[in-house]
Parts: sequence; structure tokens; C-alpha cells
Amino acid sequence: MLSEVTTYEITDPTCTTRNFPIKSFYSSVTKNCHTFYRQGQGFTINAENPAECRYEKITDADLGTMYLLFDEALITRSSSSILFFKIDPETNLWKQYKKFENMRGQIYFIKGNVRIQVTTDEKIYFYLIDKETFEPKLENIMYNFMSCSQLMFGSRVRYGISYKTNQPGFQIFTRKYYHNFKVATTTKNFEGAKGANLSSMNAYVMAEQTKIGIYDEVDFSLQ
Repeated sequence: MLSEVTTYEITDPTCTTRNFPIKSFYSSVTKNCHTFYRQGQGFTINAENPAECRYEKITDADLGTMYLLFDEALITRSSSSILFFKIDPETNLWKQYKKFENMRGQIYFIKGNVRIQVTTDEKIYFYLIDKETFEPKLENIMYNFMSCSQLMFGSRVRYGISYKTNQPGFQIFTRKYYHNFKVATTTKNFEGAKGANLSSMNAYVMAEQTKIGIYDEVDFSLQ
């Protein structure tokens, strides 16, 4: 037996017949289901009590590809910008808190990651998202030398997948070189030696057979 279906209607006079839902999300934090529409409308439905439904006009901008960051913040592509929204704790309504002006590109975010990528025709931008404030911080920029429509990296940033619209296949990239900014302080062989840090002296000590050497941590010279 089918349960009763409740229908909600968008009464916004600016809404046209070309309006349609872009995407729906379930938030494990708020326990709500969120549905967003092309022309900036949104519904918030209580997952435990579907009768509790709230409609709101989020923005006057058109909405495109979107992701729900950490189940609490929304990032979406508009016609000529990237928009960020989060729920205002006072009004409990969605509020825009960040905007990337004049940035036309594809957004990529994978759940469990702290990084988003925005791929444009010329450059690819990598942003780190603060889990507390949801503020994006620019981490890196690279030229889109592959002329790809989308570049995707996982949380470990070891492998990347790029593809271009209407391309019959895709390419997989892996890091060729890795530099962890470690440099050799000496060419001696310390196999079997024991070492310890001397934090009060900003130095470390190495014991090798019958010899003990103390090395300065600043210029790595033998004291």
C-alpha cells in the first residue's frame, strides 16, 4: 500500500517553466534533505518527519553543478562565478558567504576530501576548505596545458584523471617526482648508529661505534 504523497509548489513569481531541480542532498549533520533548483530556489525537508518542509529563495543567480561540502556548506557553479552557501545559525536559512567573481569553470569535490578543484580553460585552481569555517584557501594553481574540461584528484593527491568534453577516453596521471624538502647533511654512513634530539640546544647527537658527534640543527655543522 502506497503512503500519502505530499506535494509542495514553488510560488515564486520569478520562477519560469524552464526551472528544474539541479540536485538533492542528504545531510547527516542536520538530518535534512536539501533540494536545489536551477533558478535559485531550495527546499529543506526533515528526513525523520517529511511533513516539515521549508521553502526559500537562496539566490537570484542561476545555479549549476554543485556539491555539499562536509554535509553543511554548498558550493555551486553560476554563469560567471563560483558561489558558496552555508546555513545561517540565526535564521536557519541558506546564506551566501563567498563568491569567486569572473570564474567560469568546472567544480570537482569528492566526499572525504578537504580540497576542491576548479578547472577553467586556462588554469586549474586547487582550494583547501576549512572544516570549521568552510572558507576556501588557495593552495595551488597550474596551467591547463592538457586543455581538459575536468581534472580530478583524490584525497591523497597521488593520481589524477582528466577528460575533455566529447573525448572518447580519459587520461590518468601520476606524480613523476616527489620532493619532501629533505636534504643530506652529511655523506657519512651511519648504519647501526644511534641518534637523539637535543631540543634545548637545537642540535642532535649521533653515536657511532666509539665516536659521538653533536650536530647543529641550523647549519648542520659538527660541534
